[in-house]
Amino acid sequence: MIDAVALGPKSEVFSVLRHEKKSRVQRHTPNGAEVLFETSDKLYGLCVTPSGEVLAGGKGRVYSSNGPKWKHSKLDGHVYSLWSDGSALFAGTLAGECLRWSDGAWTAIHNVDSLVTIFASSASDVCFTSFNGVARWDGSTMKTAVGPWAPDNARYAFHGACARDERSIWLCGHKRLFTLELESGAVRAASDEAESEIYGVGANAKTVVVHHGTELLALEGQRLVSVWDQRMMLKNATYSTQIASDGRRIVAGAPDTVIVHDGDGFEPWPAR
Repeated sequence: MIDAVALGPKSEVFSVLRHEKKSRVQRHTPNGAEVLFETSDKLYGLCVTPSGEVLAGGKGRVYSSNGPKWKHSKLDGHVYSLWSDGSALFAGTLAGECLRWSDGAWTAIHNVDSLVTIFASSASDVCFTSFNGVARWDGSTMKTAVGPWAPDNARYAFHGACARDERSIWLCGHKRLFTLELESGAVRAASDEAESEIYGVGANAKTVVVHHGTELLALEGQRLVSVWDQRMMLKNATYSTQIASDGRRIVAGAPDTVIVHDGDGFEPWPAR
């Protein structure tokens, strides 16, 4: 099972494959995958810095490498998501801890009491999305961008986020896609409800796609429409880490490989 995916500075594709009780960090090409690192630790968080350093988060550790040798730092909690620009580094845990790497150690800056995914445009503009809303780090303090409610006063669990434009982001909320205006904090519904829960979101210039557990759905008007055969998807996938995008490319995890969207639809790597 592919538990996490990430994109590098040139849209290179990386993943975490969980197989036979081990997690493998992989780099993908259209021709196959290369294993970079393997551990018995269960990895979820995965990100790649602008310089190409690969970081992966596990239970009480963050692993990193910019070459053949891997090192790790220790922290409290099981890391679910990571973000780094090469100098600043943030982590979110399954228990809801929001952490920042500073002066050679991890420091807790907030707790949202549930699993955390991270979207950031810079080290001074970091959004932590969780089942209890969205918290936003401005470089020195944490502020609540939106509480655990939507405009219709219904409770929504925000699973994942990605860029929409310079002023707003896409948010997955239970069965519906939302937009969040970063300056005003306004949250607006962007889609009708899906049949069941959605877990993560990715976007490029052509489309917006959400992870639906056993299929991928694209936003068409207000509707979320299936765009990938369920037989190729993960069964009961529930991780927002299983889809990623950078504005140009969307990548999602399938049972034992990745599927990639560069503007003309999804294709598996390698092709089948």
